Amino acid sequence: MAARVSKKEKAPPPPKFDKTEIPEALTITISKGMIGTNGYRHWLRNFLAAMKKSEEIEDHAYWFRQGNIPKNESGIKYVYLVIGNKVRFRVFYAGARGACTMQFENRTDLLFGKAWILTGGPVSRPTQPYPMKGFQGFRYSTKLF
Repeated sequence: MAARVSKKEKAPPPPKFDKTEIPEALTITISKGMIGTNGYRHWLRNFLAAMKKSEEIEDHAYWFRQGNIPKNESGIKYVYLVIGNKVRFRVFYAGARGACTMQFENRTDLLFGKAWILTGGPVSRPTQPYPMKGFQGFRYSTKLF
């Protein structure tokens, strides 16, 4: 008779955000549409390269297109990224911009966004990913790691 192998311990779910608190972070889901046709590895390579540049060059950052800007951004320090129903990365929140058209160095076309969230490096990874369902837009949250 074979010995039963116990399943790996799962990470605790992230704490629920109490809307009476001042948010410390935003959480954004990286969707298949954001990743594009080149795939996750290509997106991740570009994202990590942009975050590394943002540590070296003050004007360099990564922009996330969103449906609206955060209304209460006074205490926001971090942006958590949900990929594949898990929080996998944390970057620093650098601000937000309202509706505008932008052009990026690796694209020839113009992109319109109702709102843009600006992030910068360094990138932090949790010791184990936090489970979190994907969603549209962003959510306010507390500090997770």
